[in-house]
Amino acid sequence: MLSSQAAKRGADKRRARRHPLRYAAWIDSGDNTPSRRCLVADVSESGARIELDTPAELPKQFWLLLSRDGKVHRRCEVIWQTGEHVGARYLMPASAAAE
Repeated sequence: MLSSQAAKRGADKRRARRHPLRYAAWIDSGDNTPSRRCLVADVSESGARIELDTPAELPKQFWLLLSRDGKVHRRCEVIWQTGEHVGARYLMPASAAAE
């Protein structure tokens, strides 16, 4: 029998627990257009939920810049998108450019 908490989650198939976060970040589409500002709403070991300022189609893969200069970033893949909310899976571990 499912616990009430498990029943509330329904079809949630995440393997890693999400942690709430309100962190300013930027999306780099990799097509030489300016980076888009976004908000990382929650994170897990495997991905993040991102909120865009305005709804817009994102490319299937993009760079999530966790610092304005882009030194800390993650390569991501869009798993789902509904309006200004995006579910992204990390394609590589966090990295920092060598100085």
